[in-house]
Parts: sequence; C-alpha cells; structure tokens
Amino acid sequence: MAEVVKNIREENQDDPVSRSLIQETGNDHLTFILNKRIIPHRNFEKTALKEGDEIRWMYPYAGG
Repeated sequence: MAEVVKNIREENQDDPVSRSLIQETGNDHLTFILNKRIIPHRNFEKTALKEGDEIRWMYPYAGG
C-alpha cells in the first residue's frame, strides 16, 4: 500500500488543496481508505493490497 500512497501523493502535489496544506502545515493530511476502512499512516508499509481492493483518499474537511 505504501507505493500506492506515494504515487497518489506525487500525482496530487500540485493540487491547490495539497499545496496549501503542505505550505501551512508541512503535510498534505490525506486520509487513505482501503475497502471502507481508514488505514493509519503507521500501517501503510505493512498493509498488503489484493486484487479487487478499493482504495480511496480524501482531504480533511472542517465542519460546524
């Protein structure tokens, strides 16, 4: 999974939201979801992907 996360981050590094978050905080704060479960950053390296897995990602959003 770590390689997929790396690729997604590289592909989106010029996205205005990513740029703004990185500039303000030093991190893009992307959340990665595998088969409808949030994967903690510490688990990226040890999470293996299988054929048919669904990976989604999202930026954090504040609400009120």
